[in-house]
Amino acid sequence: MPALKFHGVKSPLFISIILLSHFLTISFSYSCPSLFSPLNGLHVDFYQRDICSQVSLSTHYRLSGTGSLSCSTSTTASVLLSNSNPITQGLCSMIISSNPIPYKFEDPSTCPVGGRRATYDEAVAKQNDICLTLGSYDIVNLPGSGSIKGTWYGGGTYCPIESSEPLGPGADVLCIQLNMIIEVVSSGEIICSSPCKTCSGTATHCLTCLIGFPYFYNNNCYIDCPTNTYASSWDACSGN
Repeated sequence: MPALKFHGVKSPLFISIILLSHFLTISFSYSCPSLFSPLNGLHVDFYQRDICSQVSLSTHYRLSGTGSLSCSTSTTASVLLSNSNPITQGLCSMIISSNPIPYKFEDPSTCPVGGRRATYDEAVAKQNDICLTLGSYDIVNLPGSGSIKGTWYGGGTYCPIESSEPLGPGADVLCIQLNMIIEVVSSGEIICSSPCKTCSGTATHCLTCLIGFPYFYNNNCYIDCPTNTYASSWDACSGN
């Protein structure tokens, strides 16, 4: 896994102390969607490939606490322990898997939603598992110029991995399921809570309602009109 880059400090012990003081003090001012939580800096090293495959490169995003993150490549993240530059976007995260197996995907340009390109190191780590999913004559692209091949190329017993063997632009690619899903939210953006479809001021101050909550009353949404009110129209309640 690529090494996580830190700026502004030199001592590993000092890094650990600063990380704990900054990232365990949650002062994140963004609202995250349901099931998501503000991205913690302590998670970045393990999940940086997933994170960087989902955000814009060279853009700074706020983490929980006072730190920020920027990705220089699709696999490498840098964490700044403090950043005085104006940052208008933050990162919310949801962990969805812990040990995915890379798989062949028959589209040379992209991976399906919820996936990303698997790296050479990931292919090596899961070589035997990947081999079970490949056809005997398959040749699948890895990032850069590497490839993994079916068992026909390994004497019928294993799937060889080549570190440098350029393939044509139309070759299949090796994808892997994301361990972490990222949502980018903007400063001041409110993520409405169910049953609000749209909201204002707070996540529960409804302006309109989700399907299944047809009645609107005092900026709340209901399945049935609340006590001491009645349906004054097909989508609104009034007080007695």
